[in-house]
Amino acid sequence: MAGIIPRNAAEWAHAFANARSTDRIVVLGHPPRGSFCVKLGDCVTVKPDGSRRDDVHIQEEEWVAQVRALATSAFLSPLVKLCWFIRSRDLWLRQCSDTFTADYFNLAGENELFPIRHETITIGDTIHDIIAVEHFDPTTVSLRAFHDTTLYYRNDHYFERVNNSDFYKLPRDTVTLLCTGSECTFHGLYDPDEHKMRYCHDCATWFHIQCMEESDVESPTLPPYIRPLDPSDASPVSQEARDRWQALLRYPIQRGTHQISGVLSFEILVLRIRMQESTRGCPPDVNSFLIANMPLARHLAHYLDTYLTIFLNQPPNPSFYPCPTCDCYI
Repeated sequence: MAGIIPRNAAEWAHAFANARSTDRIVVLGHPPRGSFCVKLGDCVTVKPDGSRRDDVHIQEEEWVAQVRALATSAFLSPLVKLCWFIRSRDLWLRQCSDTFTADYFNLAGENELFPIRHETITIGDTIHDIIAVEHFDPTTVSLRAFHDTTLYYRNDHYFERVNNSDFYKLPRDTVTLLCTGSECTFHGLYDPDEHKMRYCHDCATWFHIQCMEESDVESPTLPPYIRPLDPSDASPVSQEARDRWQALLRYPIQRGTHQISGVLSFEILVLRIRMQESTRGCPPDVNSFLIANMPLARHLAHYLDTYLTIFLNQPPNPSFYPCPTCDCYI
C-alpha cells in the first residue's frame, strides 16, 4: 500500500507499525502560521474530515486531542496517534449512560475536557495548531493557577463509549470521591466553576466549604515545625518580612477564589509557604520566595506579576472550618 492513504483503522495501524517511531515531527500547518514542530505529549487541535473519529459530525469544529505517538514513513506523510477529548459543551446529559456519569457531567467546568478511551492514527498534517491544556489530580494539591479560558482535564478520569453508541460512561471505580465527611451536599463530586474547597493537610482530603460549619478561630492549623539540621545556616530576617510572612501563613489551602469566578487556585503556593515554614521558617526575601514558587500554567508565565497581585489582594480575615474528619482547622 505504498503511497496509498489507508482506508480503515486496520490499515492505519499497519502503516503506523511499519513506520519509524520518533518524538517529534514537522507538519505543514495552515496559513498564516506555516509549518511547525509537534512533539510527543502535545495537545493539539484538529479539523477532522469526519472519517477518523466516528463521533465527529460537524467537520468545521476544531477538536482537541493529545499526541500519544509519532512516526515517520517512507511512503506517507508523518503519522500521529491521537487520544481524543470531548469538550463539556459537546456532551449532553442525554448522552450519559448512567446516573453517576450524568451527575459528574452536570458539575463539569465550562472549559473542562473529557478524555475518552479512543485513539486514532492519521496524517500529521491534519493537525491545525498546538494549544495549552492543563491537567490536575482533583484529590491532591496539584492545580496550577490559570485564567478563565484555559482548557483543562482531570487526571485518570476517562470516559468510555458504550457499545460504540453515542452514549458515554465514566467508570465509577476510576473516580475518587472528594469531601469524605458524612454529610457531603454534592455526593463527593466537584464543580470547578462553582465550588470552593478547603484542603486538610493532616487528612490529605479536600472538603466543600458548604459541607462544613464556620468556626471562630482566626488561623488554620499548620504542619508541625521541623527544626533545621543546622540553624546557623539561616539568614537574618527583618521584622517587616516576618510580619508579612505571618499574614501569608493565615491563607487557607483553597481551591477556587471568592473574588474571581472559575477554577483559579493558589493551593500549591500556599502549601509551599507552609512547607517552608515547617522546615526553614520565614525566608529573608518574602517577595522572591513568592515569585520563585508561584505555580502558573506554563502558557501564563508572562502574567506572573498579575497573578501575584491577585494572590496578595485576597480578602483579609478569611473564615476557617473544623475538618470533618480530624481536629484541624482548615
